[in-house]
Amino acid sequence: MPRRGLAILCFDVALGLPSDVSKSGWLLVGYTTLLKVMLDQNTPASTKVRAADSVMNHALRALELEEVLERLTKLERAAGL
Repeated sequence: MPRRGLAILCFDVALGLPSDVSKSGWLLVGYTTLLKVMLDQNTPASTKVRAADSVMNHALRALELEEVLERLTKLERAAGL
């Protein structure tokens, strides 16, 4: 995955920005499904809110994980591992 990382990809998808579907197709299928629910005019408001909450929570978790992995990589380099 490019330097932008999985978390940025998730936010791009959540915001409807272009992304490279081939690199994480299974993830994008899930987000696409949630986005379709959010944008469907026939979807109840409470369901739209839940879908939006899910997209943002997963994207936030991905950002947090990416930050932890970056810190771990720096620590491993510093320790000569």
